[in-house]
Amino acid sequence: MSLIWESFYKRALIKKELNKWSGVVRMKLELGKEILFLSESDVQKIIDMKAAINLCEEGERATGKGEVADDKFYLPIKDKLVFKPFAGYIKGGDIVAAKIFTLAPDNPQKNLVASNSIGLIYDAETLMPLVILEASWLTGIKVGASSTVAAKYLAKKNSKVVGIIGAGLQARTHLEGLHQIFKLKEVRVTSRTKESRESFAKEMSKKLDVNIVPVDSVKKAVKGADIVETVTTADAPLVKSEWIEPGMFLIKIGSYQELDPKVITTVDKFVVDKWEYVSHRCKELIELINAGVLTRDNLYAEIPEIVAGKKKGRESDEEKILAICLGLGGDYAALFSYIYKEAIKRGIGQKLNLL
Repeated sequence: MSLIWESFYKRALIKKELNKWSGVVRMKLELGKEILFLSESDVQKIIDMKAAINLCEEGERATGKGEVADDKFYLPIKDKLVFKPFAGYIKGGDIVAAKIFTLAPDNPQKNLVASNSIGLIYDAETLMPLVILEASWLTGIKVGASSTVAAKYLAKKNSKVVGIIGAGLQARTHLEGLHQIFKLKEVRVTSRTKESRESFAKEMSKKLDVNIVPVDSVKKAVKGADIVETVTTADAPLVKSEWIEPGMFLIKIGSYQELDPKVITTVDKFVVDKWEYVSHRCKELIELINAGVLTRDNLYAEIPEIVAGKKKGRESDEEKILAICLGLGGDYAALFSYIYKEAIKRGIGQKLNLL
């Protein structure tokens, strides 16, 4: 081989190797001196719904096996204000995850968002801070992903019709998650305003190539659906027990009242993500517990028990199943661990000095 061709050959090999590793820039943080900041756009580069579903399932399986430490509480600040820290750690993991959610309903009058979430990641060995991340968008993805995990185990395998009550961000992420594992034929969406449900239908039908029908009542969204999801802040009994049909899976997200309490006492299986969190936050449950109608003995299972194989999920296509979910720390621990490792590996984010 001539010297000229040998030079070209070597340069080609070098270029091939560079292309192979392009985009992979391993970052290093000086523990205790630097912290990584990840913006919403940074997080969006790292994770998508498919990955989030797998990670939430991993977190819930670990929770079901007793391998997760987690806790959250609501700190009273002022009337109507919510400040909620939430932490989780998967035993043997490299990081501890924490998320702080806030709600200030009057903020839009001050040109501020009503709610936001900030994520924090700590080193599990030293408890030194590693990452701060904007987590509002991620929370929407996480809630949609964890609900999809519940549907995977509790909805009929051939579910095709979905009813969604609510047309906000979480309604979108819930549908995006369900679209990952079910062959959906029709989606019915209802909300307080005609404009919001029509906008939802137009946007999401184009994004997912699914037939989405905006309807003007909760009953029209619920009746005949295989899966029903409530994602509102209505704080009213929107879903009636007489609309729940054999084979239906109904999932309620958050602590706002959206169900007729009779729904809880008439389904074949009633499950939650964590009884300790749900039982003192959901108005429907509080009403039934205070009346002596409902106790923990009425609960079929916590969802992590089902994911871990300790309890069976859906056992027939005729079962009416209800799930109420407020979130699990193990889900965030799994998500945050993945996001941190990918950010370091790919050189995403901005390093900030702590000192």
